[in-house]
Amino acid sequence: MENATKALMIAGAVLIAIMLISVSLFIFNSAQDTFNGAASKMSSGEKDMFNSQFTGYEGTNKAGSTVKTLISAVITNNHQMVEEGTEDKCVKMEFDKVKDAPTEVTSDVKALESARTKIISGKKYTVEVSTASSGLVDTIKVTQTN
Repeated sequence: MENATKALMIAGAVLIAIMLISVSLFIFNSAQDTFNGAASKMSSGEKDMFNSQFTGYEGTNKAGSTVKTLISAVITNNHQMVEEGTEDKCVKMEFDKVKDAPTEVTSDVKALESARTKIISGKKYTVEVSTASSGLVDTIKVTQTN
């Protein structure tokens, strides 16, 4: 009789543990869906506001100082996105024909800070802004034109 009581207590403890694990997984998955769907749940106005930080710099014959300001805006954005845990909204940059700038597409803050020092104020640049399927700015390409 005593063994049966112990077996029932152990079985009850196992069932409670399984229930707690199930609830934890449910909460984790719900939170994960919230983070993954953040960009798709943004209103059109919120997307436009986010994109306007970068699209104003788009075009040809942009001064080096303007490009440096753009890179600073991207760095600020990426810092904020990392702090908020939404790294998927980090904006990547690509540099073409910019001497000693990173050659790969990157959102790394240190690489962008290094690239900012390689931009020459007296030179002209072309800035192209690309958006992802979510409608948010994804990649900015900077090409030195002279």
